[in-house]
Amino acid sequence: MIPWLYDFGIWVFSLCLDIFFREIYSRGTWRIPKNGPVIVVGAPHANQFVDSAILMRNLRYYAGRRTSFLTAEKTLREPYIGTMTRLMGAVSVVRSMDLVKPAEGKIYIPDPKNDPTLIRGQETDFTNGQFMEGGLIVLPKVEGTSVEQQTIAEILGPEELRLRKPFKDFENGHPLHKPLREGTPFKVAPFVDQSQMFDAVCRKLCSGGCVGIFPEGGSHDRPSFLPLKAGVAIIALVHPDQIDAFKAGGHLKRNAVGSLLETIQEALAAVTQQAPDHETLMVIQATRRVYKPLRMKLPLPVVVELNRNLLKGYTQFKEEPKVSGITKSNGGMLSSGRGVSVKKQRQALVSSVVKLEGRDVVGSWKIIVAMGLAPALYIWYTAIATVWLYYCRHEGQYANVVPWWIDLRNYIPDIVPLWCFSMFFAGLMISVSFAGLRIDEIGTDVLKSLPPLLVALHPGSANSLVKLRAERQALSSQVVEVVNTFGPEIIPDFESEKLVREDSHDDVYQSRLKSMPPSQSGSRSRSESRDSRSGSISSFLHDTLLRPLSTISKDNLGEVNRRIQDSKSKKRIRRSRRDDVSDDDLVLVDEYSSVRSQYFTEDKKSR
Repeated sequence: MIPWLYDFGIWVFSLCLDIFFREIYSRGTWRIPKNGPVIVVGAPHANQFVDSAILMRNLRYYAGRRTSFLTAEKTLREPYIGTMTRLMGAVSVVRSMDLVKPAEGKIYIPDPKNDPTLIRGQETDFTNGQFMEGGLIVLPKVEGTSVEQQTIAEILGPEELRLRKPFKDFENGHPLHKPLREGTPFKVAPFVDQSQMFDAVCRKLCSGGCVGIFPEGGSHDRPSFLPLKAGVAIIALVHPDQIDAFKAGGHLKRNAVGSLLETIQEALAAVTQQAPDHETLMVIQATRRVYKPLRMKLPLPVVVELNRNLLKGYTQFKEEPKVSGITKSNGGMLSSGRGVSVKKQRQALVSSVVKLEGRDVVGSWKIIVAMGLAPALYIWYTAIATVWLYYCRHEGQYANVVPWWIDLRNYIPDIVPLWCFSMFFAGLMISVSFAGLRIDEIGTDVLKSLPPLLVALHPGSANSLVKLRAERQALSSQVVEVVNTFGPEIIPDFESEKLVREDSHDDVYQSRLKSMPPSQSGSRSRSESRDSRSGSISSFLHDTLLRPLSTISKDNLGEVNRRIQDSKSKKRIRRSRRDDVSDDDLVLVDEYSSVRSQYFTEDKKSR
């Protein structure tokens, strides 16, 4: 890892990420240790290279840590990506799934009920060296589902082997139900020794470094976790009891690794959104939009937390009639760079056994293409403009033939040097590009808002809008009722955390009663008043703004009335003597001022 090159790469990543995403919000960054060995675990790995770039940026900016991520050797072989990731300290990992090859013959399960781990081959030889203990048997991929694979536990002979765990029990009618009983093509992957990878990670951690791992084994486009690999748990075993159990082997080793792996998965599940499928995630997001008040703008952390709680509640209570009814109601509401990204999407979908549509690579390759193509185009355009200006200044053959608006001499004086023009033109190109992206983003939002506006302004759509508004209000009330019913079983402090109150309305601002701190005693001296005014704003609010407007009682009402009458009479006297300037007038005015000051002072004391 080259430190200055790593920091430059992080700066470039940050620039691209801020352009590509509207908002990136990081929570809990203060928890990152600023020194010592650290293992950063990320899941679900839904963006091939973007996830690691975001984590590297956050760890560098908020904790000052340079992170080395475990990266597949297949990725490191890429000419552009591989060079960049190696220079930034990536640790190479050889994955078995990258070495999958078609095998000869077919396999089937002779006794699925009594012995589901026994595999028998047809026209195949399990002892030819291609199969080994710890290797993988991979079944054909079925559209819309992940590939089923299991580890080889023992090779019994040329036509028999045993798996560590049985294949999934496919239902009758599934494309693999009958082939597994009669014979199906398959693929095989060899066992990979990861000792070199573990040694490299151990050296980095022993030197106080930071290592990042995506324990799912690769990127995917699924809405939930893939099964976590045991490697992260093996690396993170530090408790003496777990280490002793790991060294003992057998079931004690599995318990040690499995318990830590379960702890990691529970921690990841607590801070991520998991949905059983993409349709459920869309329903949850629609429910969240209906649940929140119509004119309430939620910040991104609240949106994420609300989605997570709704997913948690839906997973637990999805069989309830009220919840299933809401799901059906929400279902009706859901009714160059691009070329490279689509190409990479197809390649990833063909080579992967866990991807559904290959969406996890689209965003990454859009950013990668922009990182390489945009600077190249800026340099190319700047070079063309600079050469053309030089050509025009030296009276080239075509300089006097082209229209006047193409001749750069009309815009750039001869006193401006070429290098200065080149820098200005490059900066202009970059500024125009950024402005275009921003205008496109805002303009797209405005354009999307025009059709609903036109519908709202159309006279014939009034009844439809009224019905739609009533339907939304009814659905919102139903969602709030369901959330209030099942929410306390999911969130312990639900009453203090819930977003929508039972008496809330979308179009009315309601002030809620708050407990205010007690006000101080009304009897104070002038020195105390001066100290209070110069002391704090809060005491001023309590002593002035929060006091009642009047504390006049029947006892001092006569005194106040007398003072008002005296004040009026003195005002009349002053008006009659307005044109006469004398000492008596000044004394009278001073006397009136002193009486008025005395009145306000006594009034303050009475309050």
